[in-house]
Amino acid sequence: MQTVKSLNEYLEKSMKWIYWVLKETVEGRDIYDHICIFCYTTNQSIVKPLQDPTKSAAIIIKNSWLADLLHTYADELGKWLHSPESIGAIETFWKSPLCNMNQYIEP
Repeated sequence: MQTVKSLNEYLEKSMKWIYWVLKETVEGRDIYDHICIFCYTTNQSIVKPLQDPTKSAAIIIKNSWLADLLHTYADELGKWLHSPESIGAIETFWKSPLCNMNQYIEP
């Protein structure tokens, strides 16, 4: 797994992931590692006060630059993942036995 050593490095990596073409390793850890780095870092006690509390109600109050960044990031990532271009390396999923691609119906 990649390591992140500074806030600037974390922000740089996160911004690149917005348009990351999904691919997977044979071991089936590439996407998992990306998610872990993002979630682990945002779950640290030093940055938690800068985030909005999770609310199931629809109203979200943006109270810091980090909360605003996370909301914008999630919106942009969602737009990208809904595009056909985001799965440009689908053959890598077929090469990973852990993905069980033979159990899916391709659209």
